Amino acid sequence: MVVQKYLKNPLLIKGYKFDMRIYVLVASFKPLEAFIYNEGFARISTELFTLNPEAISNVMIHLTNFSI
Repeated sequence: MVVQKYLKNPLLIKGYKFDMRIYVLVASFKPLEAFIYNEGFARISTELFTLNPEAISNVMIHLTNFSI
């Protein structure tokens, strides 16, 4: 299952939007047993983030997937 939430005012790195991927394995719910993987990764956008309505058509502001 993927758990994610879009943040209207995200944390920024020098003005660039980013997302972090951290993987967790939930092995049991009763009792709760979860393992957090030591490795994860972050992806950073190539355009400075802004909430300016004039820039809404620039999808690169929100896009953090470097493979597209």
